[in-house]
Amino acid sequence: MKLNWLSVLRFASIALLIAAVIAGLYIVLRGAGGSASDLNSSGAITTPEIPSRDAESSTRRQEASPPRQPETQRHPKEQGNPEIQAVLSLPPHIAYQKFLGRAEAGDARAQLMLTEILERCRHSSVQSEEALSRLERRGEMPANMLAYYRENLEQCAGLYDMLEEYDLDTLWAFWMEEAADKLAVAKIALSLNSLEAEYSDKLYQQLQAGISATGEDWIQQRVARQAAFAFFRSFVEPTQYDGATHDAGYYLRSDDSLAWDYLMCEHSVHCDLKAMEQQVSDHYYEYQISDMRKRAKELDRALRDGDWERLGLRLDTD
Repeated sequence: MKLNWLSVLRFASIALLIAAVIAGLYIVLRGAGGSASDLNSSGAITTPEIPSRDAESSTRRQEASPPRQPETQRHPKEQGNPEIQAVLSLPPHIAYQKFLGRAEAGDARAQLMLTEILERCRHSSVQSEEALSRLERRGEMPANMLAYYRENLEQCAGLYDMLEEYDLDTLWAFWMEEAADKLAVAKIALSLNSLEAEYSDKLYQQLQAGISATGEDWIQQRVARQAAFAFFRSFVEPTQYDGATHDAGYYLRSDDSLAWDYLMCEHSVHCDLKAMEQQVSDHYYEYQISDMRKRAKELDRALRDGDWERLGLRLDTD
């Protein structure tokens, strides 16, 4: 097996782990009271009881090797869907405003879409020109990382300016929790994002319920695949990989591991599927790449059909 690779998927996996630490904020948000964000007559967004991003955050930001800004992925059934086009392709601040009114009115699907829009921007610690200039003046940051920060800032500057008084991680958690009141898939996403999440039959059944309730709704299906991937990585095959280790036999992967990575890449705003496929072709044999694509399609079909045996996510707790 040709291994020893650092792909854009590491960033997607790390992003999931970063999101996990937000779980500690959920109880705080509930206890703080208040409703969803309001857009006042002047056009300013006012979200009560959500901490400023200038305040000390309980979220640990982890930086990873910069991924290429991903091209928007599309399944055949998703092509031409105006919601998908808006959530994944419009400038984030415009997309956020487009669905804010529906989210404020209690539309759980719109609340999920806001979390996906925030996901496009929230993981970067460089959220202003001033912050980027400071990094550039220090002269310590690799050029490719500075280029990533610049590209992200060009995409997300409008959202950072519009929500400048809020911590985007906390705002993401707020909307996900609002959606969880009505959508089973958001509820399992919250459970899996908890730092205290441990495998149990109850958690597995919650995952089943979340996946089964998605129907043909693209945003729920997208979150369901992210949740299934998080479940796989958390409990079925936790990944511990030291990039400084150059032994090809060090990082062993199960037959399903690469397929799950591929499926996750299709449903992540942080992963460029074309770049991932190129890296796979550089480090794996052709038969392994073929197996990866075939198994990823099987996993996707199993998620749609609720074929739990084929998914293989249940652990033997005896």
